[in-house]
Amino acid sequence: MLLCCFLMLNSTFVMFRAMSAISKGSAKENRSEISLIVLATLGIASPFIVAMITINESMTSKTVTDFSLGAQWYGMVSAVALMGLYARRVWKEKKSLFTGAFLASSLMAFIFTDSLVFVSQKDTGVLATFVLDKNAGDIDCSRPAMIVHYSKGVPTDWRCPTSIMLMAYSSYPFLPWPEYSHGTSQSLTVVIDTFMENAVNLSQK
Repeated sequence: MLLCCFLMLNSTFVMFRAMSAISKGSAKENRSEISLIVLATLGIASPFIVAMITINESMTSKTVTDFSLGAQWYGMVSAVALMGLYARRVWKEKKSLFTGAFLASSLMAFIFTDSLVFVSQKDTGVLATFVLDKNAGDIDCSRPAMIVHYSKGVPTDWRCPTSIMLMAYSSYPFLPWPEYSHGTSQSLTVVIDTFMENAVNLSQK
């Protein structure tokens, strides 16, 4: 969140500086580059924007899931674009402000990549933590939901939010690094196996 705020403030500074230069008749500022910086900055905020839009809208779970995954891909592409744009600014102007913006963009690119690598795998799901019992005592998660990589009989990778988890009602929520605890648990696999078997038995009755 702080990184987004910093990049938005930096984008606003670049935009107003460009407007000031243009109003004075200066052709120094590249209008296309300024527009790209503003659009890419909005792009890295896309998970927050989508979360606010979908929270009060009546949508199918598939639609919310598509929005969530799309927002994260758009955010990653935008962060990579900002890296390139600010790297050019650093090379041209040698200002610490743009160096900071380049580093912030790089970190945002890592955060989006870290989330996408975890949530976009086929065996990913969101697990309500109320199904956990004393047999999964090696997992410390006090939040209502966690993200898991589940395959029957195989130790389950999990991530539990310690702060925000955006679009938690989708199959691909955005859980930004480092705002989560994580681990691998065989006991969690046993709990999910039991839960799945009970669900199948109930459906057959």
